Amino acid sequence: ETTLGSQGDAAQALEAALEVLPPVPAWLQGCWRREYIQQSFRAPKAVDKAEEGVALYLQGEHVCIDIRVNVVEQNHAAERGDAAASSEEDYLDCFAGVAIEADGIINWHPIITSSSSVDLIDHSKVLSWLHQTSVDPTNTEDRGKVMEMRADDAGVVESWLEVDPEGGSERLEEKWDRVLELTGGDDDPENSHPPPAVAPHDCEETIKFSIDPNTGRPSFSAAIRVGRIAAIAARGIFAVGSVDLERRQVQVTFASTQAMVGAYVNMDEWL
Repeated sequence: ETTLGSQGDAAQALEAALEVLPPVPAWLQGCWRREYIQQSFRAPKAVDKAEEGVALYLQGEHVCIDIRVNVVEQNHAAERGDAAASSEEDYLDCFAGVAIEADGIINWHPIITSSSSVDLIDHSKVLSWLHQTSVDPTNTEDRGKVMEMRADDAGVVESWLEVDPEGGSERLEEKWDRVLELTGGDDDPENSHPPPAVAPHDCEETIKFSIDPNTGRPSFSAAIRVGRIAAIAARGIFAVGSVDLERRQVQVTFASTQAMVGAYVNMDEWL
């Protein structure tokens, strides 16, 4: 039985967790775009329609951020002026947390999602989540058997397949392709694998929990940069964009709120 401590304990424990959790396989680290998903256990969601949106997954050594946006539905919601939380499920499905590999299975442990309330992220939840992941990494509903599919001449994995650990491809199959550059919502498939200007495993990641001293409200944030792509989950916002490494600047390409798309952000504010 774990005794949950103070808010300071949670912040320190969260930082320490990244030092002791085993990293995911090096080949899985990077930015990935989903080519397709096939599933038999539920009906497809709006965010599963590849032709209408984007599913991007950034994986560092531990931290992961998954951003899935149905851009068509998001634009419609903005035009109608009803982009409230109740309608976001029609076009948004995002999470941030950590990934842990165990016996060839990747176990994704989200700590915040696009549908969760920031107000519910208190120090007890953070510590409970850390205890759960360390005691039993497999204690999560989001698990997948991942397999390398294709590598380039240098041996860098360019695509991989995820299937359900128990039901295999008949229950779930997803194919993901490595992305080295973002060009917007209408990415040219031929640009998905350009010659890398930076190493695809060149990575920065952070995950933080804190309490606003003025309001007493909890704050959780996660951020990753892999090569020339960076993503953030903070204050209920999910965003991903292209990085200017010299200027340490990010131009947002996709976001949970349309108002952020196209904006420029100092990358040091994320990481």
